[in-house]
Amino acid sequence: MKDITRKIPHPNYGNWCGGNNTHENWDDANPIDAGDAACRIHDFALSDADKLRTRKKRADAKKKADAELRKAWHRFKPIEWWGKLYRRGLLFFFN
Repeated sequence: MKDITRKIPHPNYGNWCGGNNTHENWDDANPIDAGDAACRIHDFALSDADKLRTRKKRADAKKKADAELRKAWHRFKPIEWWGKLYRRGLLFFFN
């Protein structure tokens, strides 16, 4: 499943959500709302997970980061239509 999902383009939301949101300096991009802030935390958690020694520890850390992102977006209720649409896609993708 992971190989298939890597070929699907990821739309962006705010400054942190999406597969194409990359930053030269991660401290410069402020989140636009609580959903975007959750994606920022997720990005940092994935970066930290990549530094762990064993494959199992990396996988467990990434699974935990994904679960936290899903939980945060489940609580977050965007106002704009595009935020609502992004929320549906994110919850589906990370389910």
